[in-house]
Amino acid sequence: LANLGRIGEATVEWESAIQKDPTLAQAHRNLGLYYWKEKEDPDRAEAFYRRAIDLRPKDPTLYVELSEILSGTPEKVVALLTDLGTANFGRNELSENLARAYNELGEYQKTINFLGKSSFSNWENRKTSRNLWVAALIGRGKNSLDAGQPESALADFDLALTYPRHLGVGRPADPNEAEAHYWRGVAFLKMDNKEKAKEAFEAGKASAGNEEYRKKCE
Repeated sequence: LANLGRIGEATVEWESAIQKDPTLAQAHRNLGLYYWKEKEDPDRAEAFYRRAIDLRPKDPTLYVELSEILSGTPEKVVALLTDLGTANFGRNELSENLARAYNELGEYQKTINFLGKSSFSNWENRKTSRNLWVAALIGRGKNSLDAGQPESALADFDLALTYPRHLGVGRPADPNEAEAHYWRGVAFLKMDNKEKAKEAFEAGKASAGNEEYRKKCE
């Protein structure tokens, strides 16, 4: 019925299935998916997914989807995926969703530590793992600037220009590095090194991608 586009009728059958056998995890998941995608009711979707996870606690798809449902509440995402345990992270999305939640909470050190111990095998042009790592480094570096520690900040901004093998993302022909270069320039200015700051801003201006930071560098 669902494949025929008759979603309303399908939900009646899934609800009937649960009444007959409350241990059917897939029926709970399908109802959760329905309330998430069709009804846009994340609270009810969450309830169905949590029941499905209780019944099938090692199914990574359930954790991926529930963490996306909970994306507006990063503290819930952290709690959910921490309970799963990183040894069970069989999909890139699980690691990425946890790192994203840490970043949204401003817990950049946790992102850096976690991604430092994770390995990714990405499809071509997929850069999420490195983007999250770079965002954490830049966030931590900006905090260091605010704390009057430009040398520590510069170390993070320099690291944000690298491409660690374990993140599964190589340096493209036209890298989007303007933001890191901009903050490098700011750090050099804080250190009263105007020549190095100029070099950083020039590199950022010439970088591909991020138009906002290219203009700031200019």
